[in-house]
Amino acid sequence: MKKLKKTASMGSKRRRTTKHPGSSSSSSTEQSECLVAQLPQALIIDILSRLPIRCILNCKSVCKTWLHLMSDPLFVGLHMERSPANLLIQKTPFERIASTELLLVEIVEEDFSNREIIRLFPNINFPDTDFRLLNSCNGLLCLYEDSYGKSEITVHVCNPVLGEYIDIPVVNTDKKFEQHFAFGFSSGSNEYKVLQTFFPDKDTTAAPCLAEIYTVGTGEWRSIGKCSFQT
Repeated sequence: MKKLKKTASMGSKRRRTTKHPGSSSSSSTEQSECLVAQLPQALIIDILSRLPIRCILNCKSVCKTWLHLMSDPLFVGLHMERSPANLLIQKTPFERIASTELLLVEIVEEDFSNREIIRLFPNINFPDTDFRLLNSCNGLLCLYEDSYGKSEITVHVCNPVLGEYIDIPVVNTDKKFEQHFAFGFSSGSNEYKVLQTFFPDKDTTAAPCLAEIYTVGTGEWRSIGKCSFQT
């Protein structure tokens, strides 16, 4: 008698694989993220430094690594070198000298035919108060709150790309002097500095002009003594 051969297919059921919608797209996204993560940091900095400001503001939210790279002095220097000059506009209500709105006009074409208008302060958790724009330096902005006769005002140095700022408190108890500020960068020491000058009022013309310097990161003002200005 011949023996019957049992086949493996007898009595067995085929398993069906169920594809979940969107599984292929999610896996491809994960693969692309892995590929980007494998790129050298120097290459990522080189790529990001060629993007316009609006794209930079979006890229900083991608991951902590990119946010850290955008804080790197190498990235800041490359982006400043490769970016065209842009316009910084402070919208001020009629008959006022301070406001809470600051616009960045990013010029895409030289003839202004293509441009982007970016409202900066939605990206910064900035105090809801009126301020004056002093100037900008290497992508940083220096502003100060309008004191409206108060004895203490605050100067702000902020990075609109990272959405960060620091407060520099200023106190002037002598009403005989008017305060004026300036903001700049020292290439020799690689430090940002705020200059505060005290000009005497018209009634006290015999008093000398005084000046102080605040180096960002030190937390204190340093007096540089008397200074003379030719009028």
